[in-house]
Amino acid sequence: MLDRGEIELAEQSALAMPIRNDFAVPFRYTPRNVIDFAQRPAWALGMLRHGLPVMENLIGLESATTDASAIASSVGRNYDAAFDWAALQKIRDTWPRKLIVKGIVAPEDASRAVQLGADALVVSNHGGRQLDGAVATLDALPGVLNAVAGRVPVLIDGGIRRDSDLLKAFSLGATRALIGRATLYGVAAAGEPGAKRALAILSDELVRSMQLCGVPSLAHAHRGLIFNPAAGPSNS
Repeated sequence: MLDRGEIELAEQSALAMPIRNDFAVPFRYTPRNVIDFAQRPAWALGMLRHGLPVMENLIGLESATTDASAIASSVGRNYDAAFDWAALQKIRDTWPRKLIVKGIVAPEDASRAVQLGADALVVSNHGGRQLDGAVATLDALPGVLNAVAGRVPVLIDGGIRRDSDLLKAFSLGATRALIGRATLYGVAAAGEPGAKRALAILSDELVRSMQLCGVPSLAHAHRGLIFNPAAGPSNS
């Protein structure tokens, strides 16, 4: 059974993992990772049975370069700075189902996206690793919520590492929170059971934090739980 310390250790390990494990795209065998495979026969058999995981967003880039850093730059070059509201409107007009727009941090963009017919928004800075000076999503959330004024659900992601991050997001008014890295760290520690355990840890600790804050359910979370040192606790 994993505890939070083991999950956090897996987090630290995951950050150093590409260098330590001779990570490269496309995959190449090296003395180091061959020895690692031999020391983990169960894992190696699973890879033989199911095949290596495929990075879907890197398909087609492997032939251009064998350097992982260069591939990451190639992925960045695929972002189209010319993509505008007219292009989003074309997507809305073409796509007949739910359209969720991710990457909203400015209130005016939130209003525009809703006007164009977005069914939900995700307040996101894409992990903060694309533009490291981007606004924190928790700071951007209140402004987006005020601009949306309840017209569509507002989700949030980015930097959610523990239960208190979730409670803060829900207290500020987020409809849902997206969690990715915590489950990845669980996978790094113990595969699928590790991912489930990471989610269980978050769930258990969220309930505990709610109890300590006197919140019987997430529907009762409110902005008054967030302390502003300049203005004091909110009365909203």
